[in-house]
Formats: sequence, structure tokens, C-alpha cells
Amino acid sequence: MKMLKSMYALSPMIAKARKEKGMTQAALAQAIGVSRKTVSEMESGDIRKVALGTVVEALRAVNYRIDVGPNVPPDAEELLRMSYARRLNKNNSESA
Repeated sequence: MKMLKSMYALSPMIAKARKEKGMTQAALAQAIGVSRKTVSEMESGDIRKVALGTVVEALRAVNYRIDVGPNVPPDAEELLRMSYARRLNKNNSESA
């Protein structure tokens, strides 16, 4: 599960998931009952203009979800996973 540090991190995730599902912005807009402009704002990082409920519906429409829970420090296993992921990302970016 990916931890997000801000709402702005959702914008590219929504756009990517929509495209992977083969949906246009207009199709997503129709599925969640908003205008295509609203979807465009949501995907372009202007997410602060969009109601949280709309963001949740968009995520649901592209088979994503938001889980909310207490902000607890990661356990040892999670720290190892995060460290490994950082090393992989660093190695991938250096070889590109």
C-alpha cells in the first residue's frame, strides 16, 4: 500500500489509473457525475478545487481506494520494505 504525503499526490495516480482502464476524462466525468473540466482539474494538480467526495468517487471508478487510519510509526518490516524500495528506485534512476 502506498502512503501519500499530500492530496496532490493523488492527481497523477488518478490520471494514470484512468488511462490504464482505457477511460477518457469525459467517460470518468460521466461515471462520477461531474464535468470533464472537474476531472481535468483533479488530474492536473488543481485538486484543492475538487470536493473530497468527488475525489473518492473518481478513485472508486478507476478501482482505487483511500484507506484512513492512525498515523503510527512504521514497524521494522515496513521500514525494511521502504528502504528496499528506495534503493530500487535509486538504482533504476541511475541506470536510466
